[in-house]
Amino acid sequence: MKTPTCSTHNIEKRRKYNSPLFACPLCENEKREQQSAKRIARNKALLAQSPIKTSKSAKNGLKSKSKNFNIYTTTAWKWFSRYVLLFYADRDNVTICATSGQRMTITTKNCQCGHYIKTRDMTKTNYATAFDFRNVGPQSLQDNRYGGGRMDLMRDWLVKQHGEEAIQELEIKKHQICRLDKTTLDQVAEEYKAKFKQLLQERGIKDPWKK
Repeated sequence: MKTPTCSTHNIEKRRKYNSPLFACPLCENEKREQQSAKRIARNKALLAQSPIKTSKSAKNGLKSKSKNFNIYTTTAWKWFSRYVLLFYADRDNVTICATSGQRMTITTKNCQCGHYIKTRDMTKTNYATAFDFRNVGPQSLQDNRYGGGRMDLMRDWLVKQHGEEAIQELEIKKHQICRLDKTTLDQVAEEYKAKFKQLLQERGIKDPWKK
């Protein structure tokens, strides 16, 4: 049987993996690039402006109440992380770990919302990027907590979602001074609680965290 030829690129098509069908590898690459561009455009359109303010001077920065402040126990983090996990989940509430490819149910302890740029770097805090949608993705407990976040792989995944330019902006933004106060955290909580409920409504599903 003669191998079919691509009429666009004038090269032989190749059999698809585990399929009787043939496809042009160049056409397939172009299709993947178009899909990636659409995904990036979609995420840019959905990305809302963060209510967190940043300042170049500590004097104008937002102060947190305590040196022992833990961002992960706040209501703001609850709604932000749930929105992120739901956004990247399918209708069965299953998502894929950004760094390992592991399938996870978003309501389990194994499924976490992981940062590329961590909120704490030794003695330094990076609160300016803590609630930036471009800085996070679904991640397994193993990779996020015990694997140090696997930053290189997380960065690669985020570039596929938002584009290289957006991630470079994050890497600059992390140097801005931002100390979270109650007003700002309340604004973040309110914004992402509303986004979460809107996403549930758009998908026609119930809150998976409600039993």
